[in-house]
Amino acid sequence: MGLQEYCEAKGPARATQIGVKAVSGIGGRPRKPASETWDARINPMPVIRKREIENLEQMSGEELTAFLDSLPEQQDTISDMLDYIEDELYESECNHSLTHAMRFMMENRLDFPKLTSWLNENGGYCDCEVMKQIAPKWRAKFGDD
Repeated sequence: MGLQEYCEAKGPARATQIGVKAVSGIGGRPRKPASETWDARINPMPVIRKREIENLEQMSGEELTAFLDSLPEQQDTISDMLDYIEDELYESECNHSLTHAMRFMMENRLDFPKLTSWLNENGGYCDCEVMKQIAPKWRAKFGDD
């Protein structure tokens, strides 16, 4: 006889006391399934979203056009920013912020919140991560200037 069977034989109160699945709920009423509890409705399992940039290589036609239209800046501007970051990282190490990307955005009067958000959503949390996570996929699709 296993622990579950032993506890069920001793009664639901004993099963609950030692942490085994209770046979019944409060007042002898059957317990609700987990899917009907408050936690399951309010705190659903998070959906893991694939980074947009990871799908870039497979995009073509209308899907690629829609992607380019959804970007926070023009394709050429993003390519120029990647080149700028790369050049700056040759001269200095990454300080694990978007220092070079921010400088490029400020010098070119770009929409800083939107572009920074897009970089972060695609794994570019700092200049070196932009070069590791975004630049290779971007350049594989659009070429390296």
